[in-house]
This record gives sequence, C-alpha cells and structure tokens, in this order.
Amino acid sequence: MNNKASSYLLLLSSLFLLASCGGGTASSSSAASKGSGSAATSVTSTPSQNTSSTSVSISSNAAFYTIRFLDDDGTILQLSDIEEGVLPVFLGGHPTKPVDGDTCYTFSGWDHPIVPATANATYKATYRSNTLEEESLRRLVFTYHSDTTSYSVKANSDETVSDLGEIVLPSNLDDGTNGNHPLTSIEYAGFSEMAWLQKISIPSSITSIASFAFNHCEQLTEVTFAEGLTTLDNYVFEYCYSLESIALPASLTNLGLNPFWYCNSVKSISIASENANYKTDSRSLIKISSNNLIFYANASGRTYSVPAGVVSIESMAFDGCDQLSAITLPASLISCVGFNFCPKLAKITVDSTSTNLMSDSRALYSKDQTQLYAYAEASGDSYEIPSSVTLIGRKAFKGASTLKSITFSEGLLEIEDDAFEYCINLSGVAFPSTVTALGNYAFGFCTAFTSVTLPAGLTSVSGGLFLDCRGLTSVTLPASITSIGVVAFCDCTQLNALTYEGTLADWAKVSLGLNWRLLAALTTVICSDGSITL
Repeated sequence: MNNKASSYLLLLSSLFLLASCGGGTASSSSAASKGSGSAATSVTSTPSQNTSSTSVSISSNAAFYTIRFLDDDGTILQLSDIEEGVLPVFLGGHPTKPVDGDTCYTFSGWDHPIVPATANATYKATYRSNTLEEESLRRLVFTYHSDTTSYSVKANSDETVSDLGEIVLPSNLDDGTNGNHPLTSIEYAGFSEMAWLQKISIPSSITSIASFAFNHCEQLTEVTFAEGLTTLDNYVFEYCYSLESIALPASLTNLGLNPFWYCNSVKSISIASENANYKTDSRSLIKISSNNLIFYANASGRTYSVPAGVVSIESMAFDGCDQLSAITLPASLISCVGFNFCPKLAKITVDSTSTNLMSDSRALYSKDQTQLYAYAEASGDSYEIPSSVTLIGRKAFKGASTLKSITFSEGLLEIEDDAFEYCINLSGVAFPSTVTALGNYAFGFCTAFTSVTLPAGLTSVSGGLFLDCRGLTSVTLPASITSIGVVAFCDCTQLNALTYEGTLADWAKVSLGLNWRLLAALTTVICSDGSITL
C-alpha cells in the first residue's frame, strides 16, 4: 500500500475518533448558533502539499431555529427546533376546533406559507366557519331514485371529516339536476366505520335505514330518530360501543336482525307509547306480535328478570353482554338460544312453575332434561352433561371461554350447529358411541383441541366442524364417514395427517367439500390398508 493510501486510511480513522471523542491533535473552532438550540459539528480535511500527513479542523456552523405551531387562540400545538434550511412539518395531522352551537369550523391552513427555517418562526392555524347544515352537505353524497322521486344518502368517504363530529341531514334537497325531492333513506353501510361521527339526527323524511349503515361508528354517542322512520335493517348500529341510550319512534314497524348488536354501553332503551309493534321495560326490547325479546341493554345492570309473557329470546339478544351475571327466565318462555360471550354469567334461574324449561343454575334445559339450550359461562371451568340429554342445542356453549372440560354421557345423539364454537380453552372431547350427528361449526375455533376421535355411527364431518382448530395434531375418522363438508379442517395448521378407519377404496368414495382442508397442513390420509397423499 503506498503512502498516499496509508495517509487516507489514517485520515478516516482520525475523523471517527474526533467525531466520537471531540479530541485529537487537530485544531477546532466553534461558531455560535444563530437560533435557539445547539450547533451541529462539521469536519473538514486538507492534505499537506509536502508530506503524507493531513490536517483536520472541526467547526460548529449549522444553526437551529425554534418553530412554533399555534391554534387560533394561541395554544401551542407543536414546538420544535429545526435545522437551518429544513422545511418544518406539523406532525398532528390538521388542527380541529369544536362546533360552537350551529357554527362549525374547518381548518383552512396556516396564517402564512411554511418555508425552510432561516429564523425563529410562528405559524398560526386558521379556520373557515360555516353552519353545521352547510358543512354537513359538503360531507355527504346523495343519490336520486327516479322510481320513488326521492334521494338516499351516504357519507363522502373522500372528505376529511374528523373535525366535525356531528352530521345534520336535510329533509329535502335539490341536486341541481333532478329537482327538489325528499331524502328518504340512508344507504347500505352509508356511514360504516366513520370513527369521527359522534352525533346524528335522523329527519322525519327518512323512512328506512339500510343494513350496516352505522356499523363500527365507535365514537357515536347520540342518535335522534324523528317520527316517520319505519325500518331499521340488519345490524344498523353494530359495534357502536359508545352509544348509551336508544329512543325509538312510534312510527317504527320493522326491525331487522340485531340492529343494535354489541352496543355494549347502552343503559336504557325507550319507545314511544303509541308504537303498536314494539315495547320495552327500559332494559330490553320486545316484539309485541311474537312476544320475542330481541335486544338487551348490556349496561343496564348485572342481574335481569325477563318480563313475564315473553315466549322466546332472539338468538343474539344477549351476545357479548359482559356485565350480566345472573338471569331469571319466566314461566311463559318456550325457547331460548344461548347466552353467548357472557363472561360473567354465573347463574340461570327458571320460574318454578314453567312447564317448558328447567335449570340446574348452570345450564338451561327442556323440562324433561333431554335437551340442553344454554350454559352459564362463569359457573365453572368443567361440566358434566346428564345422561338424560339427547341433544345439545344450537350455540348452547358458544363463546364459553373459561370452559376447559366437558363430559358427555352415553345416550347423547346430536350436537347442533355452533354448539361449542369459540370454546377456546376446551382441550378436547370424548364422544359417546351414540352420537350420530354433529352440526356445522360445532367445534369451530376450539384452538386448544389437540386430538379427536369421531364416533363410529357418524356419517358426515359437517361444514366447518373443526375450522381454525390450530392445536389439532391428531384426528381419527370412522369408516362410516361418507362426506366431509366445506372448510371442515380449514386452518388446522398443525394437522399433518388424518387417520381413516376405512380402506383406500372406501376413502376414494368420500365426498370432499370445497376448501375442506384450506390453509391446513393436511397432506396425508392413513387408511386401514395404506396411505394416500393429498
């Protein structure tokens, strides 16, 4: 290596040492910072003309300036020290100003253009004021329907709306093309997942709100319904976690499936006394014609007595009620489908005069105790089903996350759809030989399952039976199996092989449903006379 190259390497080593330690044999000088903040260090080198040595000098000459971003009332939004020549950036998205009465404010920019830092600087937010009605119109999209000469509405997803919080819907409008007509409906998923929406008033012109219209509006705290509304479709306010009260008009005639599903903060529900279709005790909503309880206000209390006269309970009326610890059912009740995902429910009581149902406090049964309908999740982590039971009903144990062990008795014939779905800590089951039918998704998402042997009398592995049972490593199917349903073993990521007690010829006749092993590790079926690679 020549002297010049050696000198260059020595120079690089010196630079690293000087930058780290601030020392060495080189001379250094410091320039004062021009703004508030510290000065940066720069390093320069000059090779000697007559020798292989190099002199190094260090200087501090990069300035930093204080940049302030203020709200229009002088509140500091952001304070930063920015290096000279660098363009300041406000990191808070854009400022917001609360609605004041009927006046709302939209951020319109800073009071002067943002430029690279050359001196201390202050930028102040400015806002455009408008009436709430006018600003709402800018955030909405309307569709004209010639068959009804009316408009429907949805949110304008292209608009930045986080600074508004409230939407006012007009009763009539003119789109400039089709004339002035009433606004009569809110579209399917029209305001779905609008996290900014906190309050909305539904005008009297609107008669229907389509499915999922306000789905996942998680900040929505207030909805006002005017008289005129007739239809709330399926899951309209699903997962509106912040909604605390519901007041329905007399004009309401049709509620779809679970319009307030998982609105877990609801404390009370009311309905105009003139409504001939629905009634309430302030804690639940009941359809008058069928005496069907269709919704329960989760935050209304820890214990609840279902009103006398109620004949049935909607299958998802109590889904996710994480405050409910005890429930009492009236003598009038004939049918009930599960209390799913109720982690604190420890006791189920049935009126002693009931001729339809009975309870051992932990589970709900038919009066003759041949059918099991529901289970109280918080009553314990193990349960033994009586030998009298021949059927476990739909969703009976669904979502019982604390259940670790279940014991079936000989005589059990059927386990219906979704019966043990999402029992995530249930480690496995032993089926009695009498079982001949397992419903769709009966053990779906039982992620703690490790092995299972299906009973000899079973002819079908139903759809989704072991969907997402990711702990499964061993499954034995009887020779009686003739079909495997759709997604039956989908996402069983540790299940490499099935053991089938029939022959290779028998397996060839088994009907396999669509995606029966999708995303599963399954590659082999081990038959009584050999194996087959899938």
